Amino acid sequence: MPQDILFLISDQHSYRLMGNAGNQIVRTPCLDRLAAEGTVMRDCYAACPLCVPSRLTMLSGRYASSIKALTNDASLHPDTATFVHSLNAAGYDTTLCGRMHFIGPDQRHGFTKRLTGDITPTTHGRRKRTGTDALPWNAGRIEHLAIRCMGGGDSTVLSYDREVTDAAVRYLTGTYERPQFLCVGMYAPHFPYVAPKELFDYYYDRVHLPEASYEGDMHPVFQKKLKDTDPETVRAAMAAYYGMTEFLDQNIGRILDAWEHYLAANKREGIVIYVSDHGDMNGEHGFYGKNTFYEASVHVPMIFAGAGIPRGKEVCSPVSLLDLGPTICRMTDAPLPPKQDGRCLSDLICGTITEEDRIVVSEVSHRFGASSIGRMAIWRQYKYVTFSGFDGEDRLYDLAEDPYETRNVIRDHPAVAERLSGVLKAMKAPDLVLAELAEQKANLDLISQCRQEGAEEWACPKGLATEAPEPMIATKIELSF
Repeated sequence: MPQDILFLISDQHSYRLMGNAGNQIVRTPCLDRLAAEGTVMRDCYAACPLCVPSRLTMLSGRYASSIKALTNDASLHPDTATFVHSLNAAGYDTTLCGRMHFIGPDQRHGFTKRLTGDITPTTHGRRKRTGTDALPWNAGRIEHLAIRCMGGGDSTVLSYDREVTDAAVRYLTGTYERPQFLCVGMYAPHFPYVAPKELFDYYYDRVHLPEASYEGDMHPVFQKKLKDTDPETVRAAMAAYYGMTEFLDQNIGRILDAWEHYLAANKREGIVIYVSDHGDMNGEHGFYGKNTFYEASVHVPMIFAGAGIPRGKEVCSPVSLLDLGPTICRMTDAPLPPKQDGRCLSDLICGTITEEDRIVVSEVSHRFGASSIGRMAIWRQYKYVTFSGFDGEDRLYDLAEDPYETRNVIRDHPAVAERLSGVLKAMKAPDLVLAELAEQKANLDLISQCRQEGAEEWACPKGLATEAPEPMIATKIELSF
């Protein structure tokens, strides 16, 4: 029988926040064990460091500009095949437990069943909410409000992940005829920055403020982006983020235990894959949330473990979340969807080859003032960044010498900049992408006025509000239902 697959995906977990990535403060024993028992892709990048675009590019294997998915209002056209469709067609039960952040009427995109709804609204009607008086119940998900609600306590994020974990564990007590692809999507460590109180208190005096990132080069596209380097704000945000990451690790540990029992009880072999859709700036450069090309935002975890996966291996070649579909399809002999921008990683994982010369690309859409399409190209230790409408403001960073990306070395390495620039210029023109986004927005402005039903949303427990007792650095938002 084909191998079962457990696909774990978190929301907003930066690569740096794991013990196996070298962080000596955060406690992630379950992820560290998974890494030790499997293969770590050390340099994995999101194709777009924003929730919906990252997930849609990952599932389709195509660049964000190719599928017109550069904002959190984007939908994947139902005619677009995903690697989940491929597994479904190959005979797998494809089960979604928790978050995937689908927007629009198609809430499956290849999944045959769903165990829990999504924590965020699933319809375009959500776009009608404006201002703090009309915030949805998980208000902290709005990036510019991230630092208004921080501390130790309980939240909808924590409650949701407990329910998702419980549902996944229950599912793994079953017996199934077909091979299983179980995707478990958790919301932590996505803001609001509220961790269980004991974890918030544990990390509050242990985190190291990223002061080295506050000075130096910053692209002018970020001039109007919220920035706060107040030590109390940064410390509280970091303590909560670290605590939420440990909370995530605890839930992953429960699911991995259930997975091992499931495989043993059913005499089956399986593979575990862990990724996150993007990271979180969490105070670096004074920024919070995602949608930047800084490492904290765009560099994500990717771990493979299980039957046939080498143990204790680390792959240093750059890879992309776009590579998941081709890799999973190869592992399962499932048909590959057309027009893939990603590559199969099987030879990197199980073989001895390397692809250190590969160039990995990411894209963003920014509206800090004028609209702009940003693109990033990673090659070896170099990161090239460009934004449309900002002529003469391209950046090249040497990550080996400058991990916080504070020094633009584009004049020192003109050949590198020219090579990476050429790759990005070969992609769809930014003006065309912006025109498509404008048309998409006009359509959604109309669609959002229509009555819609969010049939696959999570039923938030009544009376649960985000609690953030002392020390709390910002104004508490009272949430309503």
